[in-house]
Amino acid sequence: MKEQIRSVKVRSAAMEVWEMGEGSPVIILTGMNSPIWEWHAVVHALSVQHRVILFHRPGLGKSELGEGIRRTGALSEELAELLPLLSVHEPVMLSSDILMEAYVPSISPVRTPS
Repeated sequence: MKEQIRSVKVRSAAMEVWEMGEGSPVIILTGMNSPIWEWHAVVHALSVQHRVILFHRPGLGKSELGEGIRRTGALSEELAELLPLLSVHEPVMLSSDILMEAYVPSISPVRTPS
């Protein structure tokens, strides 16, 4: 099973990204101050059939805080810049905790689990 942890430059700041598995992409958006490692069991289960991608939000883990003001739309902008850098160009399955539901309408194209 393919696994990779790397740093990707997004909005002029390093972002720590964890990828595991192969197949159709599943993006997991963690909570406001949640480390990506809290999703370890879910990532391992999903990675059997999917390419699972998580990233530390700015200021968490090894992700740099960056210069911009943190606001609701920033996550959508970061994700829109990050996905092409990871060679994700097709619609993705997006999974998140309850707080992240506010971001889903501003990210396109995305399929959300029902």
